[in-house]
Amino acid sequence: MRTRPYRNGHIVTALQELYFTSGPLSFAARFDRLFIRQDGNSPVTREVPIAMVSLVATAVSYLFHVITNLMLTRVYFSAVRCTL
Repeated sequence: MRTRPYRNGHIVTALQELYFTSGPLSFAARFDRLFIRQDGNSPVTREVPIAMVSLVATAVSYLFHVITNLMLTRVYFSAVRCTL
């Protein structure tokens, strides 16, 4: 996973929610020209531009670190309280 962090399940889910949900009102539908179409198999799939992938990956990574640090801080202070 480290060599392909953009394939992380959380990032894929965030991309789907951000760009492709809401049908004709979705970001992808409104800005169709930004998404390259791949007609290999039915239904038509679209490629997400690398800049958008990078933005989502950065946000997911940042939030992961913030949440992890908060959890570790709580565990540390709980352990300190128990030893006092």
